[in-house]
Amino acid sequence: MISRAKTFFWNVLGMRRRLGLRTAIRLAWLFSRPYQNHDLIAVHLKGFQAPIWLRANSSDIETFLQVFAEGQYDFARFPQQRKVWDDYRAALGRGETPLIVDCGANIGLSALWFANLFPKARVVAVEPAADNIDLMRRNLAAYPNTEIVAGGVWDKQTQLSIVDRSVMPWAYQVDQASGERGGVQSHTIGDIAGDKPILVMKIDIEGSEAALFRSNTEWLDRTGLLIIELHDEKLPGRKTSRNFFQRIAKKDFEFAISGENALFFMSGGTA
Repeated sequence: MISRAKTFFWNVLGMRRRLGLRTAIRLAWLFSRPYQNHDLIAVHLKGFQAPIWLRANSSDIETFLQVFAEGQYDFARFPQQRKVWDDYRAALGRGETPLIVDCGANIGLSALWFANLFPKARVVAVEPAADNIDLMRRNLAAYPNTEIVAGGVWDKQTQLSIVDRSVMPWAYQVDQASGERGGVQSHTIGDIAGDKPILVMKIDIEGSEAALFRSNTEWLDRTGLLIIELHDEKLPGRKTSRNFFQRIAKKDFEFAISGENALFFMSGGTA
């Protein structure tokens, strides 16, 4: 009971600034209730046209808090946000559909954030894990500007496999498959975006950034805002961020931090 009370208290403190005190109390009570492991929680947020579904006793609740309470993908407080919106409006003015790519979309919460923020953009959500995809389909069903791509992002066409399913669903890692270990299709950014400009590229792929930035990174020159979570501290000794820094160091950008994410406002971009 004491543990639930502490969870309730900290959830209220964490959510009230962005969501308001009344919503924070309602959601904190919802999240603090006892659930069975397979229960689904329906969260209703003002401004979103359908419930947001989360799995009880999983990392889904923490992901929800990061996206909607902490606002880790909300770049509005940075002055560089003006260029992102200028690029968005310019694309619409040319009769184009702005493109947002969400790599490592999990259950679709970040894709939902972007789809709601940019209702005239096309949001492509890429996710390798079937259990996450099942819930993502439910979360994105009310948003016709979204598209789900099953698989992992990589720098070439290959077969991948999920390495460890004993972790929480937000921490699934993939690696290149050997023998009969496959089952997850890889997609390059070129497969997903073609040669189209990318308004926002979000990447949270649990160490696979080592492979993604190994080669075929010309899409960086067509990207307006890159949001990436790096994983060296979770994967010591593997140097998973090295290829990324080698590539990004050659580009022209301005840099910011939002929670666990590094934001790169690219000077070339999509205008």
